[in-house]
Amino acid sequence: MKKIIILIAVLLLGVGSVFAQGAWEVRADWFFDQDSECDDLLSNQYGFLVKLYIYDDANSNEVTDPNTVEAVDWNVNTFTFPGSKTKVQAYCNEYHDYTPSFSVDVTVYIVLLSNITTPICTTYEYTSSWTCTEFGNGDVLLEEIIFY
Repeated sequence: MKKIIILIAVLLLGVGSVFAQGAWEVRADWFFDQDSECDDLLSNQYGFLVKLYIYDDANSNEVTDPNTVEAVDWNVNTFTFPGSKTKVQAYCNEYHDYTPSFSVDVTVYIVLLSNITTPICTTYEYTSSWTCTEFGNGDVLLEEIIFY
């Protein structure tokens, strides 16, 4: 019986780690509204550009580089910015006059791969009031990014 309990505990911890988001990361999930014309564009000629911008509203500081952009394949609808891109951990370890309060803006562009400078469709999600603790716990998820 003891072995079964240990086995179940190990299994649950393993499953939990598969779905867990890492500390200091930002995950963005996007999808298409049923009436969206943007999803008709999806083929291997297109791709997504995902842009992240994090700002500390309490201290009036940019945290990420405003040009933090990643390319994502056309058949993917999620992207996780690693802590090295969010730069929040290093920022939280510095002294600030006020307790940081972060706004997070993720913009997703559909682009033609032969001309990535001109977005075909664009959508975004903006959230605010994130804390260092929430970033450290891996709680930052933007999942309402909808192409209309």
